[in-house]
Amino acid sequence: MRETKSIRITTEMERLGNIQKVPAPAALWGKVQLHVANQAKDVVPMHYARAIAVAVALLFVANVYLVANNTNTETQSGLEEFIPQTEYSFYE
Repeated sequence: MRETKSIRITTEMERLGNIQKVPAPAALWGKVQLHVANQAKDVVPMHYARAIAVAVALLFVANVYLVANNTNTETQSGLEEFIPQTEYSFYE
């Protein structure tokens, strides 16, 4: 059984040795160039991606800075600003 596999492999290798070049159609070169041009057009330049990444990072840092500096625990916040606390000293 092993001999049949080796014989089959050698015959396939002999077939590969008989491969010859075939002339390509002229339209094929134009299709390849069009495909390459379309792929190059769809790529975003790296400096645009870096600029957007820097802008997002700066916005994140500014957000963290503003939140950290504007937290004041002494002032009323949330619902306490909209709903005043009622005084019940009248009923005493």
